[in-house]
Amino acid sequence: MAEHLANRRYLLHESLLLLGVSLFLLLGGTTGGLVDQGRLIFLGGLLSAVAVAWIIAGQDAPTPLGLPLVGWIIVYALATALSSDPRRSLSQMGLMAVSIFLFALFADLAARGWQAELVVKVLLVVGAILNGMGWLEFGLWYSAWIGAGGGWSPASYRPASANMVAAFLNLTLLLALARLLLARSRSSQILTGLLALSSLALLYLTSSRAGWMGSAAGIFCLGVLLLRRSPGLPRAAWTWLRCQPLAAGVLITLVLAGLIVAGALVYRQALHPSHASSIFAARSEFWGPAWQAFLSSPLTGTGPFTFASAYLAANSVPPRFLFVHSHGTPLNLLAEMGLLGAAALGWLVFAAASTLWRVLSKAQAADWGVAAGAAACLVALGVQGFFDCFHTEPITLWAFVIVLGAALGSPQAKTALYRAKWFSLRRPLWAGLLAGVVWLEIWLTAPLYQGVRFADQGDWTQALPALQEAYRRDPASTIASQQAGLAASLLAGQENVGGLEKVALARQYFEQAARLDPAWAFNLANLGALQLAEGNAPGALRSFERAVRAAPGCAPCWLNLGAAAESLDDTTAARAAYRQALTLQPSWVEAYFWRSTPLRRESAAIWRAAHPAIPPATLAGLEAQAQANSSRMAPLVRLASATLAAGDEAQAAKWLARAVLAYSDEPADLLDLRWTQAELAARQGRLEQAIELGESAVNGQLAQGVNGAGSFGALYYAPLAFRRPAMAQEIVPQLTLIRLDDTWGSRLEILIGWARQAGKPELAEKWRVELLHAIPDYPIK
Repeated sequence: MAEHLANRRYLLHESLLLLGVSLFLLLGGTTGGLVDQGRLIFLGGLLSAVAVAWIIAGQDAPTPLGLPLVGWIIVYALATALSSDPRRSLSQMGLMAVSIFLFALFADLAARGWQAELVVKVLLVVGAILNGMGWLEFGLWYSAWIGAGGGWSPASYRPASANMVAAFLNLTLLLALARLLLARSRSSQILTGLLALSSLALLYLTSSRAGWMGSAAGIFCLGVLLLRRSPGLPRAAWTWLRCQPLAAGVLITLVLAGLIVAGALVYRQALHPSHASSIFAARSEFWGPAWQAFLSSPLTGTGPFTFASAYLAANSVPPRFLFVHSHGTPLNLLAEMGLLGAAALGWLVFAAASTLWRVLSKAQAADWGVAAGAAACLVALGVQGFFDCFHTEPITLWAFVIVLGAALGSPQAKTALYRAKWFSLRRPLWAGLLAGVVWLEIWLTAPLYQGVRFADQGDWTQALPALQEAYRRDPASTIASQQAGLAASLLAGQENVGGLEKVALARQYFEQAARLDPAWAFNLANLGALQLAEGNAPGALRSFERAVRAAPGCAPCWLNLGAAAESLDDTTAARAAYRQALTLQPSWVEAYFWRSTPLRRESAAIWRAAHPAIPPATLAGLEAQAQANSSRMAPLVRLASATLAAGDEAQAAKWLARAVLAYSDEPADLLDLRWTQAELAARQGRLEQAIELGESAVNGQLAQGVNGAGSFGALYYAPLAFRRPAMAQEIVPQLTLIRLDDTWGSRLEILIGWARQAGKPELAEKWRVELLHAIPDYPIK
C-alpha cells in the first residue's frame, strides 16, 4: 500500500513538474513570450503561486553556491544602479532574479527528496516538444524546396534565432546522452537515443558554428567523466579490438567513413549565406563595440542589457539591423558589468564546477547521470558562450539552472536545526518579493500594451491616452515616450484632430525619447521632422545632424537633413546631404522628389553625371549570377523577372519557387518577389491573384519601416532592446520618405490596369489617386 501511494505521489510530482516547467519555459523563455501581455500575466500568476507555496512549506536546505550567489547579486545590483539606462537594466535584473529563483527552488526540491532524474526527464520532454516543432518547420520547408528543384541539400535553410536554438539543442543532446549512459530499460535507451540523434541533426541544420563547438566540448566532457567513473573501459575496448580483428577493421572503416561524410556535410553547412568567412570575422562587428563599452566604464560596465546602445554607437542602424548582445559572453559581461561582473561570474562558475565535481565523486547511478549532464551542459554552454549570449532569450539559461539546481541539491544538507518553521528566517520570503516585482512590472506596462493594441487597430484617439498613461506610470521608459510620440504624430496627420497642438505634443515626447536614448537615429529623425512641421527649421537641422551622426548610413536621415538645410536656404549643406542620400540609395534618383525643386533637380543631375547608368544584364548574365548565388533571393528574382519578360512563363515559375525559399537580408527583396509573382499570375490569367499580390507589394513599398521598403512592422528596437511591445509604425508621418520611385510608379500603373481589366473601377481609382499623390507629374489618366 505504501509503495502504491509512493508511486502515485511520484506520478503527481512528474505531472506537475512537466506542466509547470513546460509552460514556464515555452511561454516565457523567448522574447516573443516576454513581450506578450497574456503570457506575462500567466507567468506572473504561476510564479506567484509557486512562491506562496514555497514560503508556506519553508526552505528545507541551504541554497547551494550561497556566498558566490550573494556576491553575484550584489555586483548585479551595483551595475544596475550605475547603468547608463537603469530602467532597462532593472528589467534585465528581474530576469536574472527569476533564474536564481528557479535554481534555488529546484535545489530545495531535490533536498526534499524529489528525484533529480525526474527534473531531467521533464526537461527532455520539453526538448522533445521543441525537436518536434523544429522538424515540422524543416519538413514543410524542405518539401517545398524539393518541389522547386532545389536539390537534396538544404543549403539555404536556417531556423530563426539559430544560435539560441542551438544552445537549447545542446542542452537536450547532452542531458539525453548522460541519461543514455545509465539507462537500463530498452525503451528508455531507444527513446533517449532517438532524442539525442534528433537534437544532433537539428544542430547541424542550425548552421551554428559556435553551437557545434559547444556540442563537441560537451560530448568530450561526458567522455572524460565516463572514463573517470569506469576506468576499465579503455582496456576492455582494446582487448575486444585485439580479439576481433575483422569486426574491429569494419568498425574503424565505418567510423572513418562516417567522419569524412560528416566533415563534408558540416563544411557545406558552414558555408551558409548568412555567415561571414570565419566565426571570428562574423563577430568582429560586435566585439569592437563591446570592448569600447568596457573601456568607457571598466569597473561596473555600462549596465546590464545595454549593449544595444554600444552597438548603435559603433554601427549605422539602419542600414544594419540592431543587435542586443555582443555574440560572446565574456566581452558582453565586461561591457555591461565590467571587471566586477566578470570576477563575480567567474567566482560563481568556479564554485558551480567545483561543487559538481564533488557531487560526481560521491553520486551513484541516476544522480551521477544528472550531475554529469549538468557538467557537460556547463562546458558546452561555456564554449558556445565565447561566441554567443543566452540572456536575451532566457529559455536555455532557465533550463540549465533548473538542472544545475537539481544536481546540486543534496538531501544530506538538511539538519534538524535548519528545518523551516512558520516564523523562521529560513522561509524564502525573497521569492514573494520577486513575485511582487513581477506584478509591479506588469502594472507599469499595462497601458503600454493597451495603447499598442489600439494603435495596431488604427484607433489613434484611444491609443494616445493609453500611451500617455504608460508614460505617466513609467517616465524613465524610452519606449513609453517613443510610442506616445508616435501616436500623437499620427493623430496630427489626420484631418480635424488638433494639427499643430498634436505635433507639439509629439515633439515633447520625442525630446524625452532622444534624451533617454540618443543612439537610436530615429528618435532624433522623428524629432527633427516634428520640429520642421512646427516651423522650427534650425532645431530640425540640429536634430537631423545628430541623426546622421548616430547612423551615417541612414538614407532617409540624410534626405531630411537636406530638406531642412534647403528650407533655410543653405544650398551648400543641402547639396552635400542630397548627394549622400543618393549615394546610399541610388534607386531614389528616379523619383518625383528630385523634380520638385530647382535645387533638387540640380543635385540629381550632378549625381547622375558622376554615376553613369550601368547597362542591364543579359538573360545569360543573370542566369550566371543566379547559379553563382543559388541560395540568395535577389539574383533568383531578377532572373525570374527577365525570364518572364522573355516569354518563358514555366521557367520563370521555377525560378520564383526557388526564390521563395532562398535567403535574403534585404527586406525590399520580398517586395520584388511578390511583384514578379503578380506579373506571372497576370500572364497566366489569374487576375484576382495578380491584383492581390500586386497590392501587397505596393503596400509594402508605401508603408516603410526603419530599414526601408518591406520592413514595416518588422520591429527590432522596442521588442529586442527593451523587451517592450511597440506599434508597427516606427516613423512619424511628418518625416519625408521616398515611397515610390518611377519604377514603382510604372508597377502601380500596371496594377491600375489589372483592376480596370477585372472590372474594379473603384479600386483602380483608389490606386490612381495614390499614384498621383506620390508622383504628381506621372503621365496617367
